[in-house]
Parts: sequence; structure tokens; C-alpha cells
Amino acid sequence: MVDTVYGLTGSKPMGCSIVEDALESLLASLVQNGFREELCTGLLERLRAAKVPVSGRLMASALGSQAAPAWPQKETAWSAEKPSKKMHRYY
Repeated sequence: MVDTVYGLTGSKPMGCSIVEDALESLLASLVQNGFREELCTGLLERLRAAKVPVSGRLMASALGSQAAPAWPQKETAWSAEKPSKKMHRYY
């Protein structure tokens, strides 16, 4: 259905769109039923290739419970930990 509405399979797009909440529910359901790799990834790639706006919410639905990448943490001056000797506080 999504492929048909947006013309993702080579057909002419229908000139309408699907409500984002419906797409999010579809992706979440596919992930919950074990179709993340098989269906979600390909669908998102086709949507992006067709220049259909894909929000962060939709991406999060497609990623489901997949672990997020570990981002390096920056050391901050406002940490609750005891400051090191190298850290200077200016008052």
C-alpha cells in the first residue's frame, strides 16, 4: 500500500500521502513482529530515495528496540563528580 501511494515500485505516485502516525504504527508493528531487516529497512530506503520526508519519529519506529550507537561522552565542567586538578572553576 505504501509503495503504491508513493509510487515506490516504479508506478506513478497517487498524489496523496499517508498520515505519519499511520506509517509509524505500520513500522512499529513490523518491527514488533520481527520484520525490521526484511521489510522496514527497505521501505525506509525507498521512501528516502523517492524524496518522501522521513521524520526522526519514523526512523525511531523503524529502529524499534535496536540498540543506539554508543556516542562518545564529552567531559563537562558542570559534572556532579569531584573536579579533577586539571579542571578550573571560574567564579
